[in-house]
Amino acid sequence: MNVFQEFPVLIPLVAGLIAEGAKLIGVLYKKSKIEFQDILQSGGLPSGHTVFVSSLATTVYLIEGVRSTSFAIVFVLAIVVMYDAMKIRRAAGRHAEELNRILGETKYVERLGHSPFEVIMGIVMGVGIAVILFSFSFSI
Repeated sequence: MNVFQEFPVLIPLVAGLIAEGAKLIGVLYKKSKIEFQDILQSGGLPSGHTVFVSSLATTVYLIEGVRSTSFAIVFVLAIVVMYDAMKIRRAAGRHAEELNRILGETKYVERLGHSPFEVIMGIVMGVGIAVILFSFSFSI
């Protein structure tokens, strides 16, 4: 029994945890320490939301195929999440930067969204992790 094939919901959960771990490694590399706020902060490389939804879409594709209704639903959901990360949340972060500049203080969180590169890397990571975990033979 392949645990990830029997319980496919584990694939995006594990992929999301790996993505957040990768972000913390990046923070550790940049700052030489990790603070509690770093764990909760949004933004960064890779886009955790993108890793999560792209691994979910890949898992549904591997189980049901590209012609399934489930794949169509999760694929559209993934596009919406990635668009939101790159456009809406990123714009909100830029507005926060400008408000903080006008106020002369750091009152609003500026790092909200993702660059296109962070989202693309999230797609690559999510698809890759899903394929690896789905084909990895691990039994309990």
